Amino acid sequence: MTVPSSKGSYSIDAHEVTVGEYADWIKTSPSVIGQPPVCSWNTDFQPSTVPAGWPDVTDERDHPITCVDWCDAVAYCAAHARRLCGRIGGGAVDWTKRTDANESQWFNACTSGGTHAYTYGGASYVPGLCNSGNADGAQRVTAAQSHPDCHATEAYSGVYDLSGNVWEWEDACDSTTKGEDAKCALRGGAWDNNASESRCAETGFAYSRSNADGFVGFRCCSL
Repeated sequence: MTVPSSKGSYSIDAHEVTVGEYADWIKTSPSVIGQPPVCSWNTDFQPSTVPAGWPDVTDERDHPITCVDWCDAVAYCAAHARRLCGRIGGGAVDWTKRTDANESQWFNACTSGGTHAYTYGGASYVPGLCNSGNADGAQRVTAAQSHPDCHATEAYSGVYDLSGNVWEWEDACDSTTKGEDAKCALRGGAWDNNASESRCAETGFAYSRSNADGFVGFRCCSL
């Protein structure tokens, strides 16, 4: 999905990378050679927990992939001639500029160019539009784009699930040289996060590069 920004247009995935998409990549036996230096510790791209039958999964192929670390996400996007969403124009987002729509690809898309607090528009949380706040009554991740009104607005309206379902890794870390111990930003909240934590501007959550959690997935952006 191509979206505008103050620095020119770029593309961002319509939804988080799915279990099926990631499993199909794993079946190609991707090499760990060529990872960026901060990922030299990463010895494989397997999720820390996998669905039954992995990688030939038949169930939940349309759910967001989770249990992948920051370096796994970077490698997947690079293998598909894309990159983990980062700074508009290239490179990582400065740690202090994660809520600047002129800097962050993810934040620009989530806020429809810096105009909204929530991805679906406006300044107020609307229960049930996204898979957040345990909105559907079940404590679980749901299929990508299964909440049809959970999308950005206007020229950004083809981008789904920027709020809720699973947190998303961003190429925004507190160090560009530290390896697995660097803290990297998580964006958008997951199925169980509250109104404040589901805001586009929420920056209170970060994990080390090596963390692989069942609440965290990712999406890719253009180079």
